[in-house]
Amino acid sequence: MGVMPLRRVPRLAIALSFLTAFAAAAAGCGAADEQPARDPVTPAPVHSPSSAGPDGSPPATDPPAVTDAGPKAAPDASPDAATCSFALTIDPSITPNPSTLPGPNGTSHPIAATRDGAGVTSNVLADVVIFRPANQAELTTFLAKYAGVVIGDDSVPPMAGGGGGLPATSYLIRLDPTTFPLTDIAADAVAIGFCGVLIVSSDAAAHLFALSFHEQRAGRKVGLDFLAESAGH
Repeated sequence: MGVMPLRRVPRLAIALSFLTAFAAAAAGCGAADEQPARDPVTPAPVHSPSSAGPDGSPPATDPPAVTDAGPKAAPDASPDAATCSFALTIDPSITPNPSTLPGPNGTSHPIAATRDGAGVTSNVLADVVIFRPANQAELTTFLAKYAGVVIGDDSVPPMAGGGGGLPATSYLIRLDPTTFPLTDIAADAVAIGFCGVLIVSSDAAAHLFALSFHEQRAGRKVGLDFLAESAGH
């Protein structure tokens, strides 16, 4: 079976920037356009060993960006960790509309609703992540770790006459998020700078956010597939 194309390109960039905006609203920090501009798909700032000071302390200048060698591990705390806190609430009264989305081969994806501190409600696929691996080995490891199945990618097929085409860089992966524990969700959220209250409609959605936060903390580019426009309430 072939994979479905990711038509909302770049969906990973959108997914991660959405999480950034969602975190700002959850913390009551204002609209996303009031936040400092930054690459939405770059993991949390890192310090390479070569840039550390003589005593091992972080350098005074901005840390290096992610390179083609792959994402570095994110630090254990964001710059605002001292004032950042996180709380998770599962509230089934927040209902997604629709509740499912058609999937491949007659299957369907469950949809969860989320609400931030500003009262903005959004829908997200509750069994899917978008992953941009550094290389094929990282993709293989991720799929094995979560028993994931690739159901879509952003590859561009060659033209009918030959030539052209682009290989996949981002993958839509279906998995069961409930196998991932909620134990470290608060620590992982704070470490990547996701502060405030996160309200989700289902247990599966809570586990999905936990998985995403954990992978982002490790420096991997993992986002969620948010649907349509957010609606204020």
